[in-house]
Amino acid sequence: MATSLLSRTWVFILVLAFLFLNSKAQNITGYSFSTPVANWSDITLSGATFPTRTGTFDEGYYNGTGTGISIGFDFWYMGRKYNSFSVSTNGWMTLGQAITNATPTNDLTSGIRPIIAPLWDDLRIQPGLGILLSGEVSYQVQGNTDGNRVLVVQWRDMEWPKLSTSRISFQVRLNEATGSITFSYISVNGSAPGAGASASIGLSGPVSGQLSLNTIIPAALGTTNPNLATFPVNNTNYRFQSTVAAPTNLTFTNIGASTMTLNWTDNSGAEEIGFVIYRSTDNVNFSHLATTSANTTSYTFNGLSANVTYYYKVYALRESLSTSVSGSIATCQGFSLANIPTGSIAANYRFNNNANDYYGLNNGVLQGGPVPTTNRFAVAASAYQFNGTTQYVSTTNSLVNPSVFTVSIWFKTTVGGGKLIGFGSNQTGFSTSADRHIYMANDGKIIFGAKPGGVYRTVASTASYNDGNWHMATATMSAAGITLYIDGVQLGNNALGTSGENYTGYWRIGYDNMDGWLNTPTNRFFTGDLDDAYIYSRALSATEVTTLYNAGNGVSNTSPVCAATTLTLTANAVNGATYSWTGPNGFTSASRTPSLSYSDAAKGTYTVVVTAGGCSDVVSTVVTSTGQGRWTGNVSVNWTEPNNWCNGLVPTNLVNVSIPTANVSNNPTLNANGSSNNISVQSGRVLTIANGGNLQVAGVITNVGIITASDGKVTFNGTAAQIIPANVFSTNTIKDLELNNAAGVTLNGALRLTGILTPSTGAFNSNGNLTLASNATSTAAVAQILPAASVIGLVKVERFVKGGSMNPFRTYRMLSSPVYDNTTSFINSNVEGNRSAKFSQLIDDIIISGSQGAAGGFDVTNAKNASAWTYNLGYVPIPNITTAVNAGRGMYVYFRGNRDNFSQKTNAPYTDPENTVIDFDGVLNQQDITATLNFSASLSFNLVGNPYAATIDWSSANWGADKVNVNNAIWIFNPVSRAYATYINGVGTLGGDRYIASG
Repeated sequence: MATSLLSRTWVFILVLAFLFLNSKAQNITGYSFSTPVANWSDITLSGATFPTRTGTFDEGYYNGTGTGISIGFDFWYMGRKYNSFSVSTNGWMTLGQAITNATPTNDLTSGIRPIIAPLWDDLRIQPGLGILLSGEVSYQVQGNTDGNRVLVVQWRDMEWPKLSTSRISFQVRLNEATGSITFSYISVNGSAPGAGASASIGLSGPVSGQLSLNTIIPAALGTTNPNLATFPVNNTNYRFQSTVAAPTNLTFTNIGASTMTLNWTDNSGAEEIGFVIYRSTDNVNFSHLATTSANTTSYTFNGLSANVTYYYKVYALRESLSTSVSGSIATCQGFSLANIPTGSIAANYRFNNNANDYYGLNNGVLQGGPVPTTNRFAVAASAYQFNGTTQYVSTTNSLVNPSVFTVSIWFKTTVGGGKLIGFGSNQTGFSTSADRHIYMANDGKIIFGAKPGGVYRTVASTASYNDGNWHMATATMSAAGITLYIDGVQLGNNALGTSGENYTGYWRIGYDNMDGWLNTPTNRFFTGDLDDAYIYSRALSATEVTTLYNAGNGVSNTSPVCAATTLTLTANAVNGATYSWTGPNGFTSASRTPSLSYSDAAKGTYTVVVTAGGCSDVVSTVVTSTGQGRWTGNVSVNWTEPNNWCNGLVPTNLVNVSIPTANVSNNPTLNANGSSNNISVQSGRVLTIANGGNLQVAGVITNVGIITASDGKVTFNGTAAQIIPANVFSTNTIKDLELNNAAGVTLNGALRLTGILTPSTGAFNSNGNLTLASNATSTAAVAQILPAASVIGLVKVERFVKGGSMNPFRTYRMLSSPVYDNTTSFINSNVEGNRSAKFSQLIDDIIISGSQGAAGGFDVTNAKNASAWTYNLGYVPIPNITTAVNAGRGMYVYFRGNRDNFSQKTNAPYTDPENTVIDFDGVLNQQDITATLNFSASLSFNLVGNPYAATIDWSSANWGADKVNVNNAIWIFNPVSRAYATYINGVGTLGGDRYIASG
């Protein structure tokens, strides 16, 4: 008599038999094994379903309708989702596929996969004898709450092995909530398995790997394909279950009318192979929406319906699902900040770095990689540029023969040809049927056409629009026919175009078939920029098309404005909306119409997020600088203060400067370096170049106001020839002038310079208009003239001569001419004697008498005493007033004052001499000048003169070989002491020093 299994308790040991899977952490060994306590629960009389068997009691299988029996829910096994199962009479089942062979030979390592084997052996359904009912295979889905259901598959009254008297019933339970697989057993007649029993109990993966029960006897682990020949104890349960940490903290961001992003915390580290997302609109029936990759913590859904609450569950996935984290959120009621016509909007492609439909109803797909570009509002990456060869936009949803609609798109191109927007039978590529399209002919004219019943119906523009400007093309179809608009203006209507060709198709942008159409363009691809495509499922009226054209993008600003004035940003008003602005320089605001004080740092792109009813629209506006180089003086008089310039930037030498009559708060003062290209001072304005100021002009200077430069400096440093106009400076006076222009600078009017003339580069043509001024406190000078520079034309060089009481100031003076007057031509070669100056230079300003009297050109005095000398081993009276001395030679004169009171100054008793300015008119001496000195053993003095309009340093280290065989001693007549001031070997007496003044 067989021993009853009810009287034994056995411990089962699992042995793991597996092959590693090619996934992050998924493996059949991820299933743990347990033996939960539960009594057998037969489903036969509790609503079980008895599927139709194919085959015999011995070798039969159950496939339902042919591809498997519905599980009734999603069951995740080994990282895969299954919805169907099939059953073999031989104690095993599979998922997601039909069975074609009952396969009595148990082998978890090969053959069909996956296998769930509660008792895989050569079994037979007990066929029933007499009043004994036959066994059967049945199944039942228990539970009716989504996420908490269990599929029970039951083999009742099975012969083990077949044709034996030993009979057993067993079940498989697939748990939706936990992903666990449970095997349950009960003996039917208490008989031990008959001879030949050799079952496998376990699982196999869909690709590889297996997990099997080795023995019911506590012993060492055995093979992976054991031959079990002992009944499990009644009410035994074996459970296989995988566990992975569930995600937490489900949140929602970027919520729109048709889109939202789910975010969660990944708690499973490297364990999960991904995350599974389910969604419901009633919080009862959930559907699988997406499976992510591992380590993902967010997922974005598009194409949602506006103003709908969605419920989500997110699971971590390994072999099966974790428990879920859940949450719900409502999409908003979508709106557009732009004042566009509303109602029946089917799609809006804004092309803001993607081809998504703003409303999420019919998203586009970029084909060929169009490049983001600037839109008509100057916002970057807010339109797409199409190359005319491979790039276009396809859309997702198909439509059946649309016959009432509006399509509209903005375009900009200089190239004729190509489709702007239209309907085609193919989602991508070249459509077999295509109409309801707006396209451009080779000559830039715009055509809209439909093809009802195979007949071409078109409306065409008479003007061309490949002019490089933005235009909006709009077309409608309705019972009134087809109508074409450009830039909001109706161009024509064809009343016969009340429908299109009859086919199912897709909206396309930038390319498709146009064969056979009016003025078919050579290129089907559009070349240029496209933006803001609208599709309505109704025909807009002419008024609405104009509204659409003028809608803008919902934001604006008051730029261009000047620095230190108010810039105002404006977003259109939306009921109940909040506004969040961001912009350059850290700008933020929650106002609908924020204002700020403008500076150059404030230019750039400002973006506002407008939120209403949980929905957001994000729009940008670009603030530009204006008035580059335009002075406002809004802050102060300071030229170098950025906010005194309209664009908030101090001008450079590339900027044209304007100091306008109107809208100026303060006149400018320059007390540092300042630059301009052209500069214009308008009527009523005063530009002051103060001490330390240097206005550097690279272009043209224009003045109908006042430019005061008597204490400052002006530099002309252009690259093209420049002119200093007449009367450009107040009182025609300037302190310092620098010429640094290789193309040359010409002086076209009188100019009196009181400081330093610096010819750095290029020729400065004085045109006889320049005076180097001298007075009691200062004498204008010329800085070193380098070989690359020159001063050409006549120059008047003044020299102040101090007068005063007759004793000591009516006495002798040593003078030297800084110019030559023997020619008006420019001489730059160092040939002794080729440059000279006449004593007649002096007689214009002081009295010069001589023994020859009037015959010698002298002033006539009673005594005819000589009052002008040259020097040649002694002073030699000049024979006539036209006597000349070479450059570098001195002039010796007797000073009586100016030419006023001639008689009193030439006859005793004499009047005191006045302060007098002597001027020398000629071409400036420049570059090297040689003066050969005479030597006499008895008298070795030479009268040399400083030939330059600049001071000479007698002790300079730069003399080199230019001062040879000359004693280190100079004598200069000092009228105050009526003696010679000396500077000998570095020691001065009577005011003598190393510096020899000009003149």
